[in-house]
Amino acid sequence: MQHGLPAQFVYVAGVLEAFGGALLVLGLFTRPAALLLAIEMGVAIWKFHSTGGIMAVHLYEFPLALCAACAALATVGAGLVSVDESLLSSGRRKSRVPKKAKE
Repeated sequence: MQHGLPAQFVYVAGVLEAFGGALLVLGLFTRPAALLLAIEMGVAIWKFHSTGGIMAVHLYEFPLALCAACAALATVGAGLVSVDESLLSSGRRKSRVPKKAKE
């Protein structure tokens, strides 16, 4: 409990990063996984990487980039080449190409 968090959170963070990263690579449950990873990175920056103050950017620049990327994925969602997209579009065969207007 060096930083005020229980020791079990280390295991929770490890499982979240391993399985959450795998889910992001596959594109499966992208939004929830990315949201959980963004929250986890925010807590990591707040509790561990901000020991040098706000001006010590070299201590938290990589976790901040990961947090921003996960927040963007949580907002936008998975792309066209993902398991999420294939699962969502299997029930509804909706074309992404707009129909031409009748002249």
